[in-house]
Amino acid sequence: MGTQTRELRDFLLEAELDHYYNAFKNELKIASVPQIKYVAEEDLTSIGESNFYVDTLVVINCSESENNKLS
Repeated sequence: MGTQTRELRDFLLEAELDHYYNAFKNELKIASVPQIKYVAEEDLTSIGESNFYVDTLVVINCSESENNKLS
């Protein structure tokens, strides 16, 4: 398992969305956390994510992006 894959899994685990890991990896072809910002909301709902989880994921991803800019 590569570093990018582990980062994605850890990110989804932190967001309590780890049950979507295979869908992110195989259906949406997401290999790393930064790629999530390019996923459309419709893509997330197509893999079964509810709007609550979509909103949570967007907030967490934005927070992580801001933290990376400060580092």
